[in-house]
Amino acid sequence: MSRKQERFLIKTMGIWQIIDGMITIIYYGIFQHGNGMLGFKPSVYPNGYMLVITSFGSLLIALGIINLLFSKRYIKDSQVHWKIGFFLLVESVLSYIVLDVVSAIIGMTATIILMAKNKSLKVK
Repeated sequence: MSRKQERFLIKTMGIWQIIDGMITIIYYGIFQHGNGMLGFKPSVYPNGYMLVITSFGSLLIALGIINLLFSKRYIKDSQVHWKIGFFLLVESVLSYIVLDVVSAIIGMTATIILMAKNKSLKVK
């Protein structure tokens, strides 16, 4: 059974998470709205905020790289993938909690398709 849809959805989710992590670090971490160059000025946060913002952005980038790795190397045709399915489910729920709606929708869709195909492969 082909896993082309799951690979595409997981790859799309990974690319989105990398872009989202870079936006988080660059836009929210380094710059804020102001009268500086191009309407931005360097952000000045109290102690600890910058660490939280860059850590969250780095976590998104790491999850995106993990998803790209899963889609490229570990999701093979005609194999059952329970651990990857549960990882995607947890990742989708966490994306929903932090209001990353795009990752939550793509992740839930990929999880449902992956688990449904797992069930049909296991029955055979």
